[in-house]
Amino acid sequence: MSSIDDVTRLRSLHIRTPLDTVHQIIQRLGNGEKTYGISLPGTGCAAKATVKKIKDLHESGALDFLIDSRRTEDVALAAVAEATEIGGDHWSSDAAEPGGLERNIQSVLAELPEVEWDVGALKAYGLDTEQALSLMLQHDELEQRRDEWKSSDLRKYVEHHLLVDFMRRHQDMSHRPPLDFARLAAEAKAAGIVDNNRALRQIGENIIRYQVWHGGQYRVAFERAKIVTTRSARAQKARYGHRIDYIIDGGRSETFMPLLPMPEQG
Repeated sequence: MSSIDDVTRLRSLHIRTPLDTVHQIIQRLGNGEKTYGISLPGTGCAAKATVKKIKDLHESGALDFLIDSRRTEDVALAAVAEATEIGGDHWSSDAAEPGGLERNIQSVLAELPEVEWDVGALKAYGLDTEQALSLMLQHDELEQRRDEWKSSDLRKYVEHHLLVDFMRRHQDMSHRPPLDFARLAAEAKAAGIVDNNRALRQIGENIIRYQVWHGGQYRVAFERAKIVTTRSARAQKARYGHRIDYIIDGGRSETFMPLLPMPEQG
């Protein structure tokens, strides 16, 4: 989808904020920033009422088309950068071909680790009851409409799966990752798997392997750890580094896996 189409759809939602600003607000909300922080004077973003409106639309799913189009653009740019530097062997455009998404879904799901999807197991892995129930509901909802998946649905499914896997692999309380960090690691690795981006897969694993939540020397070691050395890889590592520091400093997602409404009983 072109940026012109995106602007047209935004205007149909009565949003005339510049497209880049809307993307910035969505990104900052995704990083866990509060509405009032994004709209502070001097930040060059938007008024509080505008940020609140974009936040409400984003949470309702009305702006998912922006996330999908930006993701497509980011993947394409990363492909060009990596093709220039390393011959393009870490990304494939197969998903853009007819039937390519279905092939990608099948190959990605076949490689996912085995995890138990029941509330008892999720609680044993470290999630509380509300988080476990919410995650299961979101997982099952995605399962029910698998035939309708877009790339963003596949990425979210893999992210949920990897979050559970990270918590399962590190059940011991002495080194269990806090959920915010497990979620961040799962997000990075899921994007790396779906987009066939080795750098993002490494970043996701290293967030857990280096136990960055302890900060200090752990955080420094994560920064020094070698990953694929391309411009796009360095940019991704810097971006996740900022998000790690934000969480270490006390930042949290505004809503961590909100409990979905239960269906009414007939």
